[in-house]
Amino acid sequence: MALDQLEEGWATVQMGITKLINIIEGVPESPMDAEIRMKMYTTVYTLGSPPLDYSEELYKRYEGVLNDYLSCKVLPAIQEKRGDVSMLQELVKRWDNHKVMVSKLSRVFHYLDRNYVVRKSLPSLKDAGFACFRKLSMRR
Repeated sequence: MALDQLEEGWATVQMGITKLINIIEGVPESPMDAEIRMKMYTTVYTLGSPPLDYSEELYKRYEGVLNDYLSCKVLPAIQEKRGDVSMLQELVKRWDNHKVMVSKLSRVFHYLDRNYVVRKSLPSLKDAGFACFRKLSMRR
């Protein structure tokens, strides 16, 4: 039963993440309004709080979302560029987009930073998000 709550809640969060990715990628999308952000934040709060406390799973999924985005969208966009200048311009653009994505998502997952991350001495959500980009650049 509780696992169903995790999957149901994650579906809500994922819809918002998909919207954010579309906006960042320039896909026509309605704006990310306060209601959507609040619903995502509330869902993360509920899933990360007792009695459910899926904090560990949420932290892993946060990193997973960023890694998937980087692997499926960012890396191919950089690799398809020919020439040092155009590749570097794409890398800078993608880094700027990644910073926006990490900033927006770390706000949604802020409850984890305040509780789970501190309790487990893990990297903050922003640090973990930026580390995902660094790992990607090393794979190139």
